[in-house]
Amino acid sequence: MARKDTSVARKGALALVGLLLVAIAGLLIDTTIDVWPSIGVHSELCKRSQTIPEADRAEFLETVKRAGKVNCKFGDLPVTRVNLGGTHTFLSADQGLFAMAAIMAAIGAALRSLLSLGLAFAARTEDKLSVVWTLLRPVMAAVLGVAVYMLLRTFFQPAADLIRVNPYGYLSVALLVGLFADRLLLWLGEGARPLFGR
Repeated sequence: MARKDTSVARKGALALVGLLLVAIAGLLIDTTIDVWPSIGVHSELCKRSQTIPEADRAEFLETVKRAGKVNCKFGDLPVTRVNLGGTHTFLSADQGLFAMAAIMAAIGAALRSLLSLGLAFAARTEDKLSVVWTLLRPVMAAVLGVAVYMLLRTFFQPAADLIRVNPYGYLSVALLVGLFADRLLLWLGEGARPLFGR
């Protein structure tokens, strides 16, 4: 009887974890919508402002700031005003890509955790699931997503070419990193074993 009570309590805890993951995924998607404008901005507006006569430049920049929420105060690289949880923050395209890589990886990991929960409940093998790993997977994936983004940027898109960044490739890779975070961690562990030993 005690084993049955423990099993029911575990199922309830896992169902609560599933609801929490759904809420986390929803919040991350909402944050994605808030951060997205910062990576969709091209610096052409800020470059164009340099060609406008001095008398008209202030009015042009003010119009751009009001209409596109773009602030050209850092020269050629614009920063965009985004609304994150009620705070109005300015993000550059690079900062936005960092944030979006972490968010997309966390969304992928939350989806993977929800899939694992659903499959475990369907097969009645929920006692084999780790509640801690199910909750920590999105956090670990966010860190991995940023690490993979930095690695890709280092090799394929130097900082000088930031204007030509296509965010969709980076974000789809970050989503895949989140979906397969556990396998990526195992692979990295196997690769690091010769360097660091057991």
